[in-house]
Amino acid sequence: MLFRSLLNVILICAMLAVYAEAKPVDKDKKISFHVGSYTQHLGANGDHVEGFDNNLFSIEYPINEYAPFFDNFVIGTLENSIGDRCFMMGAQKTYFDLYDGLSFEGYYIYCGEFFFGVFAECGDDGVYQTIKEQTGLGFAPFIYHGLQFDMTSYISLDVGLMLPSIMFVSLQYNF
Repeated sequence: MLFRSLLNVILICAMLAVYAEAKPVDKDKKISFHVGSYTQHLGANGDHVEGFDNNLFSIEYPINEYAPFFDNFVIGTLENSIGDRCFMMGAQKTYFDLYDGLSFEGYYIYCGEFFFGVFAECGDDGVYQTIKEQTGLGFAPFIYHGLQFDMTSYISLDVGLMLPSIMFVSLQYNF
């Protein structure tokens, strides 16, 4: 099952790469949106929210003139592995360009409870609950590293791994 899911994602990415001509995203773009994400827990047994069911929506805004260690501020929401709605906030860093239209990047995200009622149950299960028992706040640190492929000047495909072992693929719209 896991192998078949991985194979499907790899085939989709390969087809997109073959048919899309790499066009670097204009670095002066102000806002980016992440939607259409696909997740797969590698080597995990159990019932997780996977595939396209995590309903990720996030917004990135440039902050590199205010925070020299990061490029973008990220805020958004998703359904975690357990199916609870969580608040996300963090930073993105593009480390280097491999060639025009392909770069290596990292995301460092707080994903957890927030004072709005819709996010109140995020810390009720799994690692979120374990951290909540220790700190009083249910959250999980998301650490992601991967590749960003600019398919057009407005659309990018992000593919990478989120620690400890979650494969992640997302579409990013740049404006």
